[in-house]
Amino acid sequence: MARGGYSLRVDSYMYNRRQSARHNNLRWHCTWYHKGCTAVVVTTKDYKVVKFVHEHSHEPPRTYTACGVTFYSR
Repeated sequence: MARGGYSLRVDSYMYNRRQSARHNNLRWHCTWYHKGCTAVVVTTKDYKVVKFVHEHSHEPPRTYTACGVTFYSR
């Protein structure tokens, strides 16, 4: 969870849950939304991707793994 909320990783991009979408789906915004990225993922409540909305305005974050834990750098 990110700051008390839920996080989702899809294709190396991270998303935070923002609100419920219509039809009992979940809406996830890119974690870089505050930097202007408008990418959104809509999933079912079982976390199956329904659709992507908008493109990312940045490259995916770099990751590294230490002791079995994956870290993201911005």
